[in-house]
Amino acid sequence: MRALLVVLAVLSTSARAAVFIEVREAKTNKVTVTSVDAESERAREVPSSGGSPLPATNAFAISDRGLIYQGRRVSKAEEVLYQCSTDGFDIAVVREEYNSFSNPLRILAAFSGHPIQVSKVKVVTAKGGGRIWEHVLASEPASYHWSAKVAQ
Repeated sequence: MRALLVVLAVLSTSARAAVFIEVREAKTNKVTVTSVDAESERAREVPSSGGSPLPATNAFAISDRGLIYQGRRVSKAEEVLYQCSTDGFDIAVVREEYNSFSNPLRILAAFSGHPIQVSKVKVVTAKGGGRIWEHVLASEPASYHWSAKVAQ
């Protein structure tokens, strides 16, 4: 009985730190929902989001294609799609853009002066200015319009 109570206590603690991040790509209207546990630094795709939306904050900023947190650059990013705080963690969903050379056609396109840009959407979590973790949620070539929602 005590073991069951300990397991339930651990599960309820980890469930509190988990958030659901819904990312939508505008061109294809593709939606990806990911459950992210900032405490254990784990993420997994789930069929749908749940819970209530977390209020937006302004702990992160963009400067020179970088994500700034408490005055220092913590990741590459073009734009912040959504940011919030929960359970002592600051969470940002950001879009990073890069030129892809992942296959021969993309290499030829780059040599001809038309590199294929890929947008990568990722979550970045930070706690107290020290611990930073990031995880890629979705990526799509030649895609520049994304939206994100975060719920708990």
